[in-house]
This record gives sequence, C-alpha cells and structure tokens, in this order.
Amino acid sequence: MKSVAQTVSRWSTGASGAQQAYTDGINGTSVDVMQRAVAAAPAAVRNYTAALTSGRYAAAVNNSGGTANWKAQAVKKAGNYGTGIANGTDKFQSAMTKLLPFIESTVAGLPARQPGNVQANIQRVAQLATALNAAKGQFKG
Repeated sequence: MKSVAQTVSRWSTGASGAQQAYTDGINGTSVDVMQRAVAAAPAAVRNYTAALTSGRYAAAVNNSGGTANWKAQAVKKAGNYGTGIANGTDKFQSAMTKLLPFIESTVAGLPARQPGNVQANIQRVAQLATALNAAKGQFKG
C-alpha cells in the first residue's frame, strides 16, 4: 500500500495531465450544457431547499473549519483573482462599451442637480437606479 506522502505526490504530479484531460473533455463535449443547466434549475431549488430545511446545510457549514479555515483557503486562491480579471477583460470591455453610454444618456435626461436640496437629489439618484434596474442584463459582454 502506498504511503500518504506517495499518494499525495502522485495526485499532485498527475494534476498537469489531468488539467489537459479536463480541457479536452470540455472541448469535446457535444451537449448544450447551458440548456441542461436551465433544465436542472427546478431540481437545484428543491435540493437546496431540502438541504437548508433538513439541517444538512447548517451541519456542513458548522463542520467546515470555521472562519479561520475559510480565510486560509480563500487566501490560497487569491492568485485566481488576477487570472480571472485577465481572462475577463474582453467581456468587461464589451459590457462597458454598452453600459457607459447608457449611463451617460440616462444621466443627461435627469433633472438638474439641486445643491442643498437633498430630497430632489435623492429622487434623481432613484431615477438613475430605476433606469439601470430596468435595463438589467442588457450590458453583458
């Protein structure tokens, strides 16, 4: 039987090959995974609700190692943040190309700012927020 150290070493060194196999599997899929995800939504809601109401969710959270463990694990993944930003730059640019002109146009159509009139300025901000909410989903990259 392999030792823990041997098992961990094999698992770790095999990751590079597994990463390629993972990528090949994604590229080789022929099903519409987005439609499958949409079709699975009702089951996801049922299962999530069952986990919440049965106590399974609370038990898993309570057995997770607490906030200190969450912090340690999150810090280990911090490098993924920059990778995600770099990989999402094109989508962000595409979204901003649509969103920023919308905001500019919407703001131009709002009543003028009224220094000293807090209520009028709150209404102005509310109109912008309402317009942004109504346009939600239109600016994805």
